[in-house]
Amino acid sequence: MHEISARRMARQRFAVLALGGAIATGAVLAGPASAERGGAAPSGIAAKTRAISGFDNSVILGPGAPPVVMRLNVPAGEYAVNAKVTARLAGGASEETVNCRLVVADGFDEADLTISQLLNLQTMALQVVDELTSPRAINLVCDKSKDASTIELTFVKLTALKVHSTSVVPLDID
Repeated sequence: MHEISARRMARQRFAVLALGGAIATGAVLAGPASAERGGAAPSGIAAKTRAISGFDNSVILGPGAPPVVMRLNVPAGEYAVNAKVTARLAGGASEETVNCRLVVADGFDEADLTISQLLNLQTMALQVVDELTSPRAINLVCDKSKDASTIELTFVKLTALKVHSTSVVPLDID
């Protein structure tokens, strides 16, 4: 079992490194799909791409505690921002709802998950694309529904990828 996990982790690490290298060189934007949409990546794209990331491996939402706010300070620019939170019921209620909201300038994403003694470990992912006209904080705010419970947020990740330009468009639905 450990051998399979190690292989899987090696593949995932390779995929992340390959994607990171492709983004840094502009290959992702300059590939065939980009040409079909109207051209190659702008010159100097590698110099304009930057990832800023923060993490916390254990954040406690205790009884009666206010919402937790995790901040990532970034310079002005256009960003694709991703957050990942894993929640675990650590005490109190037999069931709890956790709400997290990722806020970037005027854009936000929000998700709820319910954890219980039977399903005690759940993960949510959030994503926002927006432009910051000045340096500011990107906020990930998490709260719980019941005052008496204790929730542990584990392996919290917040990553802002500064990009050359962004577009947010409605999805096509057939």
